[in-house]
Amino acid sequence: MNLTWQEGMVIFEIVGTGLGESSEVLEVAIVDFAGIVLYHSLVKAKGRISARATEVHGIRRSMIQDAPDFLEVWKEIKTTLKDKIVLTGQEDRTLRLLQNSFSTWDKPANEANSIPEMQSVLAIYANAVGSKKIAKLESLAPDSFDHRAISRASVVRSIGQECLLQFSETIIAMVEEETSYDVGEIPTLHEAGEDIYTKEIYTESKLAKIHSESVENESLHRKIKKWWERLNQLLRNQVK
Repeated sequence: MNLTWQEGMVIFEIVGTGLGESSEVLEVAIVDFAGIVLYHSLVKAKGRISARATEVHGIRRSMIQDAPDFLEVWKEIKTTLKDKIVLTGQEDRTLRLLQNSFSTWDKPANEANSIPEMQSVLAIYANAVGSKKIAKLESLAPDSFDHRAISRASVVRSIGQECLLQFSETIIAMVEEETSYDVGEIPTLHEAGEDIYTKEIYTESKLAKIHSESVENESLHRKIKKWWERLNQLLRNQVK
């Protein structure tokens, strides 16, 4: 599907210097929902890169000698993520890596929390399929991958796309609940048919109609963020 509301969504993935709790940021990638790389950089980390981590992602100390340091990269991250709906594989992992890097540079770790509305795609996926257990990224990847930041972002994107139909239908329901849209001209899902292709056409038609109406006093993008937050809460409540 080519849904308008995807345009503000980006995937933010990080590779670390190790596999444990004290790992620093070693590589970052920001990819939009069309798969275009918006930002990518290795990071000249202060700490050592563990041998086990190198086995997993292949990044060695020699590869980061000329890379920018974390604080330089952070400026680019904040600029690229500004006014975006940020998706990541595991929110707690992403925040931990950022916090560790801030601490390494003697900066307040809570600066990592300045990324607004960051959402964990693996948690959302688990809720969408009715599972209380969050699967590992590797188990949901369609193919094997090299664990570099761009590759991780690509896998997270593919997982998110699996949930798009459910997400978009739920967002449509929320929009209709809060607005006075006349959707009488659009067939019901039952009338449209049950095959997945027809469902996508139906869903896209409704979203196109929603986006055609002007939004007063608040940008459409900020409304989408609000609906996105509500959607995630709704999904979480389903499995409590």
